[in-house]
Amino acid sequence: MSSCTVSVVSMPRPASSTRFLASSKL
Repeated sequence: MSSCTVSVVSMPRPASSTRFLASSKL
């Protein structure tokens, strides 16, 4: 999960946000 969060923070993008949310649900 930390990796996902770092990726999102690294480049905050709409796609990243969606992917992060999907990962969280999974």
